[in-house]
Amino acid sequence: SVILDNTGNATITPAQINNGSFDNCTASNTLILGLDQTAFDCDDVNATPPDITAYSAVSNNGNQAYGERLGMVFTVNTAVEITDLGAFDDGQNGLNLPITVGIIRNSDAVVMAGPVTLNGGGNLLVNGHRMTAIAPVTLPPGQYTIVAVGYGAAEQNGNSSVDGYPGSATDGGGLLVFNSAGYGGSGFGLPTDPWPVANVFHAGTFTFRPVSGVPVILTVTDLNGNSSSCTAIVTVVDNQAPTPTCEPAQIIVLNDDCELLVPDLIDGATVTDNCPGNFTWSQLPVAGTLLAGGENQTYTVTVTVDDGNGNSNTCTVLLTGDDTTPPVPTCEDPQTIILNADCKLSVPDLTNGAGATDNCASVFSWTQIPAAGDLL
Repeated sequence: SVILDNTGNATITPAQINNGSFDNCTASNTLILGLDQTAFDCDDVNATPPDITAYSAVSNNGNQAYGERLGMVFTVNTAVEITDLGAFDDGQNGLNLPITVGIIRNSDAVVMAGPVTLNGGGNLLVNGHRMTAIAPVTLPPGQYTIVAVGYGAAEQNGNSSVDGYPGSATDGGGLLVFNSAGYGGSGFGLPTDPWPVANVFHAGTFTFRPVSGVPVILTVTDLNGNSSSCTAIVTVVDNQAPTPTCEPAQIIVLNDDCELLVPDLIDGATVTDNCPGNFTWSQLPVAGTLLAGGENQTYTVTVTVDDGNGNSNTCTVLLTGDDTTPPVPTCEDPQTIILNADCKLSVPDLTNGAGATDNCASVFSWTQIPAAGDLL
């Protein structure tokens, strides 16, 4: 694994990939090591490598009508993901017989991928095979057989041991090793009879890719100019959390029920990160939430941003409730007051019988003008 820096970049050296390369004539410490890729950036995080077709048809036509199992044995060196299964199409004109294809683990005969049955010309033709996508299946290191059964006179398979018929295979830079083949047996299962030649049949095939990461090819050259290569999978990691900047604190007017309506605090937030991209935002409480409140009561809203690479960070916004709705008083009824000996009216206390309603308050402070006790 390599970890991206603050600028979203990382580099590796051949020595980091080399795992004990050796040669019969050249000392290990004088071997010349080279990589096809040494620099990585944010685009390589969670990279999905391209699919590779394992077995490809070199001839468009079959040359054998074999109705039993046809298998080709391969070893997985580094875990791969199987994404498609396919069957050789004799004449490239659609399968005239139903062909069943799948991958079986040799150690215990467990079916790892498929089986699927292909027929007709409805499936995409790729490298001479009719292909169908499957739910991706991971094959850990080990030995497996791709099996195809169902060929016959109406839909011939190919066999390179007959008349020098050609075969072709792609190992993904050493992810796979093609070992041998097998044949025999009815129905779908491991072939009953081994055959020592690898890539001998035009029959079943599959597409594969590294499970995750970036495939990097290490080339080793000795002092005599001889070279060989293998593939390593480099996982590029972004472990730096984004840095969000929230909107400033806000004063929110309370509604008629003395509630604070939480605004959208995401649309004004910003973020910086070493890997710019599609950020996912959330806030709690969510926009539109009504919070029971009061004058000058404060609330904290947490805003979270996720960079899509497993890193997240938060900032907060302080909201303060503002009650701007005046209370509605109800005064006492009109009164008749007897004048005193000086023919003056003594103002009574008119607050003790008054009432009021309000969106927030239930206890009020009262005053009156003229004040109670004034002589008018």
